[in-house]
Amino acid sequence: MRVFYRVFYRVFPPNRSLKPSTFLTLLCFSLAVLAKEPDPPEREALSYTSYTDTSELFVEFKALVVGEESPFAAHLTKLSDFSALTEGRVVVTLSGGGQPDERFAAGPSQNPGIFRPVVKPVYAGERQLVVTVESPNTLSIHRLGPVPIYPDVKSAPEAKEEGKAPGEIAFLKEQQWQVEFATALVGMRSLRASLPATGVLRAPSNAEATIAAPSSGILIFPGVMPLVGHAVRRGQLLASIVPRLAERGDMAWLVEQQHTAQLRHDQAHREQDRVKMLLESGVVAERQLLAARTSHEVAHAELETAEKRLSQYRQPAGAGATGIPVQSPIAGSVAQSFASNGRYVEAGEKLFHIVDRDRLWLEARLPEADSFRLAQVKGAAFKVDGFDGAFEIEPGENGRLVSLATVVDPVHRTLPVIFELYRPDLHLPLGAFAQVRLFTGQLAATLAVPDSALVEDNGVAVVFIQTGGESFERRPVKPGVRDAGYVEVKEGLHAGDRIVTKGAYLVYLAATAPGAAVHGHVH
Repeated sequence: MRVFYRVFYRVFPPNRSLKPSTFLTLLCFSLAVLAKEPDPPEREALSYTSYTDTSELFVEFKALVVGEESPFAAHLTKLSDFSALTEGRVVVTLSGGGQPDERFAAGPSQNPGIFRPVVKPVYAGERQLVVTVESPNTLSIHRLGPVPIYPDVKSAPEAKEEGKAPGEIAFLKEQQWQVEFATALVGMRSLRASLPATGVLRAPSNAEATIAAPSSGILIFPGVMPLVGHAVRRGQLLASIVPRLAERGDMAWLVEQQHTAQLRHDQAHREQDRVKMLLESGVVAERQLLAARTSHEVAHAELETAEKRLSQYRQPAGAGATGIPVQSPIAGSVAQSFASNGRYVEAGEKLFHIVDRDRLWLEARLPEADSFRLAQVKGAAFKVDGFDGAFEIEPGENGRLVSLATVVDPVHRTLPVIFELYRPDLHLPLGAFAQVRLFTGQLAATLAVPDSALVEDNGVAVVFIQTGGESFERRPVKPGVRDAGYVEVKEGLHAGDRIVTKGAYLVYLAATAPGAAVHGHVH
């Protein structure tokens, strides 16, 4: 009261003239302000992070008090793609303690991914807190454990000044949902020591053939023209070539040659008959008959040649299997075709490229600096752009080691290592560039994380551990063997740690500017 009078008379000194009614009004107002109870202290803020097989829950709320509202801010993430859950509803259940269950539900709020049920407890004591997520595609139950329900505000703990723990990195859910982000538990994985290399895919030297034109002439097809991808048999007729004609190679000349050959053939036949009759009469010797027969056979051969040339010239493209045959020397499929029906080709011109796709060679190039480990190579795996996953070659199972080079390429300073893959994916293109790993050790179970989880920070490999829904911790690690997109972690992690596997670099940036994470956080 002394304080009241001191303040009152400082504002309104005794020598100041006031009407009695005004003085009385001011006095009553001041007494009312003095008698007003102070605002209750802010309640302690609680937060929980929980995971199921399908969803992640990060929820924040004030300490629960009987008869007092506690708005929940439940952030829900779909673990299938780590995006915000934007449909369904959230049910908060308080149970146990010998009291009836209490349920509080809410649908999505205006902020995607955040549900805001308001909890107003009826019963005090320790109760079990369960958050159930109901959506069209999933039902997730997050059991958060026991939580105290205070009988009144005075008994509830007061809010503490917010502050981050040493080394804590804030990366908000609203930020996580807007970028490519994911987390995973650290576990054991079977890895093999390997050497990185580059390579190229090609057909085995005895499983491909380039077919060239044996002679100049017109290219014709006896049936269906072989197209790229068509299977062919060994010895199959692919095409025929009508040879290039002589210098006087018009139709009239061919007809003349055929007619001349016919006349010579007829004359030789008559001469043979005449000599035969004279021999029977004893007029001529037998050697004259032999000479006549020889002349007849030569004329017959000349006639057949002339007739074939004339028929080839007159024959439309694809009308039959005449001419010089073009056959496939191996069984396989047409990888390239440079032929077209009726086209004139020169001798030696490339027509077809036939490949046996039952086998494929991977020619890897190992850097010269790793040549001392060449003898340890036991298998290989490779990736090709446009294909998901890696293709593995296990000698004795689906392939074999063809050769280990002992001579360094003087230009590229590499050593070629060739593996053969049996029954490869027929869609793998020949000549494709491949990223190769040459295995130099056996499979061994070890603690491993995805390659994408590692970030280089000033020459140190680090990962980021999720300690809460929006809090992370930087953890230096010692990497080891790399295999199939995973890295062995020799030091720094334990099985069961949850680390960032996608978006780790964004968390690293958040660590360098910790104040940036506060902006735009909606609760």
